[in-house]
Amino acid sequence: MLNQTLLWVKLAIIMLTIPIVGTIAAAKNSIEISKTTGSIARPKFTHRPTKIVQLVDAVSPANHRQIWQVAGNPLTPEDYYRSAERKYGKKDYQGALADFDRSISINPNFAQGYAGRGNVKHTQLQDYRGALADYNQSIQLKPDIATVWYFRGVLKAERLQDYRGALADYNQAIQLRPDFAVAYSFRGDLKVDRLQDYRGALADFNRAISIGSSLAIAYGSRGSLKYDRLKDRAGGIADVQQAARLFKQQGDLENHRTAIGLLKKWQQTGKNSGR
Repeated sequence: MLNQTLLWVKLAIIMLTIPIVGTIAAAKNSIEISKTTGSIARPKFTHRPTKIVQLVDAVSPANHRQIWQVAGNPLTPEDYYRSAERKYGKKDYQGALADFDRSISINPNFAQGYAGRGNVKHTQLQDYRGALADYNQSIQLKPDIATVWYFRGVLKAERLQDYRGALADYNQAIQLRPDFAVAYSFRGDLKVDRLQDYRGALADFNRAISIGSSLAIAYGSRGSLKYDRLKDRAGGIADVQQAARLFKQQGDLENHRTAIGLLKKWQQTGKNSGR
């Protein structure tokens, strides 16, 4: 359904501390679900986080830095993580991957390094099985990072067709972080597109919007749901109009065009049917 991806990603936002590359775009993110509702093809709104969210403390504790220096390396895993963030922001994805590798080689228990590396594989390099392995390792080492559960859910839903697994991961992300608006929005899309739980999806979109009133993809997804599934055409049009306004304000021209195109299709369909 409407992609959010304020996959991959979008999928900002966020916090991860990992880019949703593709942003969740993954980055080209990836989040793509297409479907047909009646005679109207469901548009895809994409979520493309443009940077890796900070997963590590701003400054490594002095004693932590000393431990790694004693080990013969002047840089800490966190240093390499931040370097990877900078490279990712410059679209140097192979460089970011190399720095995540270095952070893990220094400290094999550095959960954030696995999460960041998995995000690059997921959103930029299309190495989905490798990304899953990294997300799994990150969660095993540090199971309290909501964003990693979210990204793994996006990967399962959009690339691995593990829809029940994705739902469980979104649920866990929300349990860890009840104000995780994008996770609610993506869970809502999953419920519409794969689980046919339309009322549950509506509740998720409502919750996402109540938390983040500027989350354009949630308005777009809710509008599509209302119009195509719940037969609330006036409500659907109003939501997609709001999504279009927000996308334009946020400089998201691709999603803005998608929203405007959807409104035009609905208008034409209404004329043809005499509504």
